[in-house]
Amino acid sequence: MGLTKKKSDSTGTDLSGDAIGTLGTTVGSFENRLSKRLAEQEKKYTQAEQAAQLRNDRMLQALHTIRRALQETQKIKLGDRFQLVLDVNDWNGWPRIELNLQDSLDIDNCEFGLIVTAHDRKQSGTVEFRTRNGEYLGGVSLVVDKEMAKIPVILKRAVRSYLDIIAEYVLNPKSAEQLMSARIELKEEEVVDIEAQKLKSVDVFEEDSVTYQQNQVQLEPESENSIDISFEKTTT
Repeated sequence: MGLTKKKSDSTGTDLSGDAIGTLGTTVGSFENRLSKRLAEQEKKYTQAEQAAQLRNDRMLQALHTIRRALQETQKIKLGDRFQLVLDVNDWNGWPRIELNLQDSLDIDNCEFGLIVTAHDRKQSGTVEFRTRNGEYLGGVSLVVDKEMAKIPVILKRAVRSYLDIIAEYVLNPKSAEQLMSARIELKEEEVVDIEAQKLKSVDVFEEDSVTYQQNQVQLEPESENSIDISFEKTTT
């Protein structure tokens, strides 16, 4: 007998045709549901991309406005020794604006600075104002477009707070001698740090090359004039 005979139940009905038909319906239904879900995901992904791009545009617009406004602060007269210097740089992939108090006696020192940063952590589209030492001076989330209107007010408050801080130092600055002493101390600390780094590379538990026998103490042989300091046991 050949193997070409179709399967059938006891009534002679062809089962293979029913199975294929049922499976075809299942596959078609699954394909339709999957296609619908993929389309929904694509739509959500596209919407998320568009929202992120919109937040990014708002942050850049806010930073551009802030930079132009802070340029005006450089016109403030702070005497012959001090001036305000504006700088734009990068911070973790985001633009950052810095307004620094520059001391002609200590050019490299940027201790007093107003830092404006933007980031999109947790999809917040945030612009923040802080001092160099981390003091928070204000911020705003630009998820909603109307929040852009708050930028001028927050900027004004932040700049006022910053100017109050630097005014104290401009009126009572460190002398040239104090600055020199501070630089010397800093260099000494750097030297100590360098030496500490060198020590980290040294294996303090390295095996000593001296052998056990070399560490033994050689005792002189007893001479005739040696004194016996042992005690004899006495009985009572």
